[in-house]
Amino acid sequence: MGRHLIALAATLAFMQAYHYLGFWPGPEPIPFAIALFLATVHGHRALAIGAAVVAAVLVTVPQWSFEDLPQVLPTLTAVIAIGEIVRIRRAYLRQARQRAVDAERLRISRELHDVLVHHMSVVNVQAGAALHRPHRATDALMIIRQASRDALDEVRGALGTLRAPSIRQLDELIDRVRTDGLVVSKRIRGRIELPAEVDQAAYRVVQEALTNVVRHADATKVAVHLDCRPDQVTVQVRDNGKGGDALPGNGLTGMRERVAALGGQLTTSGESGFRVEARIPL
Repeated sequence: MGRHLIALAATLAFMQAYHYLGFWPGPEPIPFAIALFLATVHGHRALAIGAAVVAAVLVTVPQWSFEDLPQVLPTLTAVIAIGEIVRIRRAYLRQARQRAVDAERLRISRELHDVLVHHMSVVNVQAGAALHRPHRATDALMIIRQASRDALDEVRGALGTLRAPSIRQLDELIDRVRTDGLVVSKRIRGRIELPAEVDQAAYRVVQEALTNVVRHADATKVAVHLDCRPDQVTVQVRDNGKGGDALPGNGLTGMRERVAALGGQLTTSGESGFRVEARIPL
């Protein structure tokens, strides 16, 4: 505030000295108008209004002439009003940028959560399979190696260095969770031509649902259905596990928020197993 007060005082003194010395009126008000504008833009509105009032008084009181007042007051008011508009616009843009940054941070955190939880669950299940079924150890280790490689790739993708996952990678996703005790089937209707955000969200819903099956459901069968229509895509993952209420945690909450952010809706049901269904409009 101090530098704006000094600038207003200096430009106002210069303008008044110019008048009192009798020079022909010229561009002398411009420095004061600029100082007035900058003070307003930087949020010192009260200071700007006070300086404008002082300027109006100095123009009229010494000569007790109000002839210049109809020109001075609208001009000073316009300068302050423009400065206030610019200040509000800057504040709005700052908030918009901050919201964008927060949204991107939330997106990355969700991506990292989905990637790491899914792949670590796959590694855990396959390691258990190798431990209890030594004759399948080679297959389990190959799946573990591929899962760890995919996890690294997807972490890089979440940070924006590689292509984001797509529902076209559904077969790879299903192969990672298949074990001797879990049969995974899929059915796709329609053509998979989805906008990037919808495509990625559909993939993450399937990924998180399969992760929950592996970790919690104690299921032997799980079915993945994808229905791509011109107006929406429907993703459904149903298992024959123990069912019950939805487990609390970041996974299900993240899925619901991800789908809602695209204008869709995610529902769950715990009857005769567990079902996750997401409907995302195109």
